[in-house]
Amino acid sequence: MFANVRNGKLEDFVTVEGSVAQPGDFGFIEGMTIGQAIDLAGGLVGKHINNEINLSRIQIDGFYEVIRMNLSNEKTLDFKLSQLDNIFIKS
Repeated sequence: MFANVRNGKLEDFVTVEGSVAQPGDFGFIEGMTIGQAIDLAGGLVGKHINNEINLSRIQIDGFYEVIRMNLSNEKTLDFKLSQLDNIFIKS
């Protein structure tokens, strides 16, 4: 299982931003969870993490849906991602 790379450009990815050690784009693999994406980004950092995640997901119609989740909820970490999802962890 490897991320799809074409001409040196990552095509299937998720983005992790905010209170993580190494924010950025990470290769997406079917079945990937929020917890796995956070681990790829080096884990959570900061003393004042808000415990809220904003997940931005593009819909079939081209519009974005923003889903707010509680980081302290175990179900949040197990939430399955889709390619091009953007995770923002508030601090």
